[in-house]
Amino acid sequence: MTAFPQSRRAAPGYSGSITVPRVKPRPHVVPETAATREVSPPQSGVTRRDPLGRLISQLVQLAGPDAYMAESTSRPWASATFVGAQHVLTLCIGSAENSHEHTLEQVADRFAHALPEADFRIPGHIVADIVIDERRRMDERSPASVQFRITALTIEDW
Repeated sequence: MTAFPQSRRAAPGYSGSITVPRVKPRPHVVPETAATREVSPPQSGVTRRDPLGRLISQLVQLAGPDAYMAESTSRPWASATFVGAQHVLTLCIGSAENSHEHTLEQVADRFAHALPEADFRIPGHIVADIVIDERRRMDERSPASVQFRITALTIEDW
């Protein structure tokens, strides 16, 4: 853009001067279009709850009275059509000292067989996938326990 001087001399024979105001450069203005407008998803007014707490509660209930959650982490997950979270959990089943009818391995086996077919009820979420990644017997602890590393995928149910 060319800037003009504050004033110019007039043609010969003219005794006055002509004052030309300076033109301030205008910032580049882009009209708002669908391509430049910020878009956000419509708000449904429904507050989504984190499914991790209910997932932990139902896993511990499925595993039995001697089970506890040792560790859990979650991270957001999304695909082209779904939004949810991936959870990695460490569930321990302690020795069933007060239950003489089942050994520790029997309780752990029963949990491992029941998990893939378990029906989790988490409002607003679906457990799309749940697998046991690792199973270890922890004999160095007293009392002994079986530790499961579980990965679960929950998706929001709209």
